[in-house]
Amino acid sequence: MEFQSLKYLTSLFFGNNRKYKAGGGVGMFVNNTIDCTKRSDLMTNNPAMENISIEVNRNNPKNVILTCIYRPPDTNFQQFKNEMQNLLSKLETSSKIIFIGGDFNLNILAYNNDAPTTQFIDLMISHNFFLHQRRKITPNQVNRFNDGSQMS
Repeated sequence: MEFQSLKYLTSLFFGNNRKYKAGGGVGMFVNNTIDCTKRSDLMTNNPAMENISIEVNRNNPKNVILTCIYRPPDTNFQQFKNEMQNLLSKLETSSKIIFIGGDFNLNILAYNNDAPTTQFIDLMISHNFFLHQRRKITPNQVNRFNDGSQMS
């Protein structure tokens, strides 16, 4: 796709550019017919975690918050965990529908074998957030987050 053809996109772009070094950042494209706003109060941008959050305004009682998170590989996990704790604490007090996605650079299937993965999953569960992974799994990879019924 040529750069000029971007003018025909029917989407809005929300971004949070990396501030601590050149390149990178996180962003979301949202169809321009969707009424939404950037939630700067939920955003973080440091070496341990980058995220972008938007709120989709709906015509019913509950708006939706979408958060996209990126944890660069080989970063300080404790700092990432602290940032996640802060974000989850803000989100769990909301009466909105919340979706969190992104690249955490953790092997979610290694729950019992990797301390950072265990701590991350336990943190999410402690705030009543549940994990769903979208990938093919083999019978040897069945764990507490899937029962093997999605194998193909």
